[in-house]
Order: sequence, then structure tokens, then C-alpha cells
Amino acid sequence: MSDERIKILNMIAEGKISPEEGSNLLKALEPDEPPRQGAVRWLIIRVYEQGSNKVQANIRLPVRLAGKLMKFSNRFVNESDIDLEEIYAAIAQGEPGKVMEVYTDDDTRVEIYLEG
Repeated sequence: MSDERIKILNMIAEGKISPEEGSNLLKALEPDEPPRQGAVRWLIIRVYEQGSNKVQANIRLPVRLAGKLMKFSNRFVNESDIDLEEIYAAIAQGEPGKVMEVYTDDDTRVEIYLEG
């Protein structure tokens, strides 16, 4: 059994995540289907320092896992400028490119991209 699976099972056992959430994460670890031509494979999230072009965080997630993680995180994102439904739609459409650009209250810029 892989380390990732063991970590997820431990998180369920410790009550950090629900069994349903753990099941979704375990499903995300299943082998990927062969990519369709033109399909996107990565969700990229870049966070820039306040009022600057310097990257503060650069996160690259497999789209297959990103969709499931976003569903999991959806319960924590209340009144945010990031529209998760727009990201889901962009993933479903499968076209690479910028999905959205958001500025937070403190002028931090967040860009979300899809890549093949």
C-alpha cells in the first residue's frame, strides 16, 4: 500500500477528515486514464506578493486530483472571490489557459491556469 493511501487512512482514523472525504481522496490516487488529445492535465495556482510580480506560491496539481480537492475545500471557502464553479467548468471544458485572476483585499494577486 502506498504512503499516500496510508496517510489518508490515518487521517480518517484520527478524525481529521470524514470517511467520505477519505474515499474521494483515495479514488483520486487511482491510476489516471490515458489523456485525451487536447485535454488539460494540470491546475496551476500562482500567488503573487502584494502589489508585485514576485511569485509567493506556485502550486501545480493534477487536474484529476484538483477537482476532488476543490470539492473537499468547497466547505471552507465561504465568501471568496474565487468562483469554484468557474474552475469546475474550465476543467470540464478541458482547454488550457488562464481560468481567472483574483485580487484579495490586501492587493495580493492569485492566478489560476490549466495546462496540458
